[in-house]
Amino acid sequence: MRSDDDRRTEILRALKRYHAKLARKVEGLKGDFAEARRADEYRLNGETLLAYLRQVPARAGSVVLPDPSDPNRNLTIELDPAVTPQVNAARYFKRAAKAERGLKEVPPRLSAVEAEAHALEVLIARATALEEGESDSARPDDPTLDQASRQCAAKAQAGRYGARRCRARARKAGVTAQARCRRPR
Repeated sequence: MRSDDDRRTEILRALKRYHAKLARKVEGLKGDFAEARRADEYRLNGETLLAYLRQVPARAGSVVLPDPSDPNRNLTIELDPAVTPQVNAARYFKRAAKAERGLKEVPPRLSAVEAEAHALEVLIARATALEEGESDSARPDDPTLDQASRQCAAKAQAGRYGARRCRARARKAGVTAQARCRRPR
């Protein structure tokens, strides 16, 4: 049987792993948002390719074309030489549409993950202070700290094992298909 100190140490380690996972997720979402900001550039590349389609050589890796909105400026557009210029233009339009969706969807997700990471930082700080005996506010018998720790550890565990293992555990436990592995959104 484990002692309370061992249990708390194990939970604290799980919380730190989950925090590292959230930090990686924040960095990924920031990268997605930076990519989404290029939506106008992708759309302009697609429009330029279609406007100057006859000037694009076959199997070219890149092409320099005048900007349709400013003829004094040239655009260098990277191409996939394995496909036609029309397909390259379609790919740019598809990337532009994806980036425009990202401009709408990424910021709320990013703020939610950042908020969760901040709350987890506060929880880890409280738990660490309790471990080291330096806390004025956290008590060893604090029910809110224990409850928050258990909830975060459960999230970390669910992320660690993934949906497949979660479904397998649910089947073994006899949980119905509708109640399996629901995550709050």
